[in-house]
Amino acid sequence: MNERIGCLQCTDIGVTYGDQDRRRVADVALPPKDTCCAQAANGYCLVAECDATDIGFCEAKTRCEARGLPMASQELYNNYSLIGDPTLLGTNQIYFWANIHRGEDLVWRWMPSMDPMGDVFFVNALRPDHDCAEMRVENNTMNFYSISCFENDEECALCYDPQTNLPAC
Repeated sequence: MNERIGCLQCTDIGVTYGDQDRRRVADVALPPKDTCCAQAANGYCLVAECDATDIGFCEAKTRCEARGLPMASQELYNNYSLIGDPTLLGTNQIYFWANIHRGEDLVWRWMPSMDPMGDVFFVNALRPDHDCAEMRVENNTMNFYSISCFENDEECALCYDPQTNLPAC
């Protein structure tokens, strides 16, 4: 029991997202795969994928994957000017889960590339149990906050594909 399958966890109540609320995979309705992209330009697609309740990192990542898009990571950070006004994302959220992890070597890395984040600044104090990050998108800036992947902290993830084939909606 309590065996991990990627970021999912086998528990006494079934397969969960491995978060503090022990949300069961079977109880969560995932979004359908996208057939078009409302925020498409220059070959990229950016979607705010939000749930009605706060979710953990694993569920946020799974929700992007269900839409057929990867979770935002290094490409979005490097091409941040493509976002423009985050209010165009159709959500009033400014905090989003990001696909960033701190490994056992204590190095923060962009996922899935595993490239070190280098001199990217974290706004809050880093704690030993912080192994994931969320991004704050506001006033044409992007900042990062470290957090435990286990915490149900945000409602949204940014799903971003820099090379989408999806047509604009």
